[in-house]
Amino acid sequence: MTDDRKPPEEQDDDLTPEEIEEEEQLAAGERESIWSVPRRLRRWYATIFVVQYLIFLGLTIYDVVFNQPAAGLVATILAVQRGMTANILNIAASAYAILEVYMLADWLREWDRNRFRKSRQQARTERRQREQAEKALQEARAEANHQWQARQQAALQAGIPFDEPPPFLTPNDNGAENRGS
Repeated sequence: MTDDRKPPEEQDDDLTPEEIEEEEQLAAGERESIWSVPRRLRRWYATIFVVQYLIFLGLTIYDVVFNQPAAGLVATILAVQRGMTANILNIAASAYAILEVYMLADWLREWDRNRFRKSRQQARTERRQREQAEKALQEARAEANHQWQARQQAALQAGIPFDEPPPFLTPNDNGAENRGS
């Protein structure tokens, strides 16, 4: 069976810039290692792990050298190794847990940011709708008042009494309502 896949250098030539960007985004979200650490946080995980490892190594060496009876250099080294073997899974798990807390905080920040954006967009949409409704209402009132005034003028010109009330009342300067616009 032959492998028809192209080397990575040749594969990129067949992709559009959008496809390359999409693959890079997918790769950034890929997870590696036994703990499924995102690629972008791999260095953070390694740093946390190494720092914790060195701290536990120092504590284990201190414990073996000062709290256990001296049995020689080889016995001390083996005791330190046994002590670290017992702690290595705890170190790896706690480094992962620390990183997960960071990722959770990052996810919560993004969730809150998106919620805020949606809320702001919804407020803009509602404001635009209110403005459009107010404008439509003002135009409808102006048209109704204009038609009323046209009927009033036609009645006056024809000498017919006109007692139809204006369609809309508008407040004047002192708060009382005026008829008409």
